[in-house]
Amino acid sequence: MRGRVLILIGIIILGGALIAALLLLNNGGDGDNTTTETQTAAPSTSGGGGSSGSGNDNSGSGSGGSAPALTDFAAVVIALQDLPRGTLITPEMIVSPTSSVDQALVDVRFWPLEFAPQTSIEDPNQLVGCRTRTDVPRESAILVAQLVPDPQLLASGQLTGSICAAAASGLSRLGSDAALFLDPTLVGISVPLDFTGLCQVAYGIQPGDRVDVLMSFLFIDVDEEFQTRRPNEISIISLLEDGSIGFTEGRPGRPEPSNVFPQGVLISPSETQQRPRLVTQRTIQNAPVIYVGWFPPDGIIFGATPTTFEEPVLLDPTQAAQQQSGAPTSAAAATPTEYIPVLMTIGVTPQDALVLAWAIDARIPICYTLRPAVQDTTLNDFTEPVSLEYMLREFGIDEPPTLPISIEPAITDIRRFDLSTLRTFAALSP
Repeated sequence: MRGRVLILIGIIILGGALIAALLLLNNGGDGDNTTTETQTAAPSTSGGGGSSGSGNDNSGSGSGGSAPALTDFAAVVIALQDLPRGTLITPEMIVSPTSSVDQALVDVRFWPLEFAPQTSIEDPNQLVGCRTRTDVPRESAILVAQLVPDPQLLASGQLTGSICAAAASGLSRLGSDAALFLDPTLVGISVPLDFTGLCQVAYGIQPGDRVDVLMSFLFIDVDEEFQTRRPNEISIISLLEDGSIGFTEGRPGRPEPSNVFPQGVLISPSETQQRPRLVTQRTIQNAPVIYVGWFPPDGIIFGATPTTFEEPVLLDPTQAAQQQSGAPTSAAAATPTEYIPVLMTIGVTPQDALVLAWAIDARIPICYTLRPAVQDTTLNDFTEPVSLEYMLREFGIDEPPTLPISIEPAITDIRRFDLSTLRTFAALSP
């Protein structure tokens, strides 16, 4: 009987323990669920641009909580790497499925609306063709004020849709504008211009154009040792009666044998100097024009042109009455200001810069030809130097025969159109 009681007591104790365990497990599960619900509901309280309350219908519901509203963020174009001043932004620099990781310099990030700059850019494709006017640090937003259009692309009409196409302000005062738009492989050098406009396309060359450089050379024969103009002066050495050596007066010419005179003869030129031989050749190709004329003192060459303010002129009563009555008033004719640039700055390779410096020091005549905006590859074909022999051979020009008659007066030179004379005549004419 005692054993049955003990067994019954043990069953009761075991049952109580099981009930207590179940109650504890149920209480623990409720606490975890509460914590989970609290953690899940936290983003809906603090997110969404600062909206509060879990009862907002727009906040949404779900296991991940509500996402922030799209209007609370703005697309901002940033620099993935440091962009030095003067960097030209190309399509290859923009992050895209086809762009290279090494070349990608520009991407889009979504910033909170209250932190996005008002002058930031949303579409990175609008930056193509723009240059950075200042240094842009890494991971910083690219602003409109930090961009300026590339002058060559702007002149060729390739900046349609670019954010910088309408930029008109000057550049940052961290160096000259000319250095900003130079290709990284080129250097700038100033070259002389013909004041008549003959060798500079009649003042038609403008910044952003590309030109070829023509040079003309005059060749003469010189003595290789003396490096003096030929013919050399020749003196005859003779032995005098007293045994001394004598020299005749030096005469220009060359000695030649003669069948009449055993000592030979001296042939002298009919002119005091030999005639030089002219050769013209294209030396430098496809050089970009940075600027035409003298640079302004502040160095701003791609900025806005200020509009001059014309002060009002007070009219006397007679002139005022004529204007009111519609009668014509006598006014002096406007005198245009002459545009005569004497210098032009172009971009060339360092070796071509030496070529130009040598030509300038040697006073070689230089001409410039204007290349079209849309170029053909045939423009880069090799050109043959042009001389008198080339003209005769290429165009089939024969030497004219000698005739027993001629015209009077004698033709000693060819009439040439001289712009300097025309300019002087135009200035004197009414």
